[in-house]
Amino acid sequence: IQEASNSFKEHEVSVSFKVSPAECIPVGDHSTQLVLVGRALHYFDQKTFFKEVDRMLVLLHQQFKSIKW
Repeated sequence: IQEASNSFKEHEVSVSFKVSPAECIPVGDHSTQLVLVGRALHYFDQKTFFKEVDRMLVLLHQQFKSIKW
């Protein structure tokens, strides 16, 4: 996480990295523009995870609710 964070600092962009359970991510409602998942999605409680993603995404979050996961 620290290495990834440092690599973005070189480019002066606002990016933060967090480590948490996928089903309970510590960010505010509608405060996130991008959610990245490596090769771990099959380990998650996917229904709960995608509800969490809907909660986190900014402004356009209503459009994503129409997608059937």
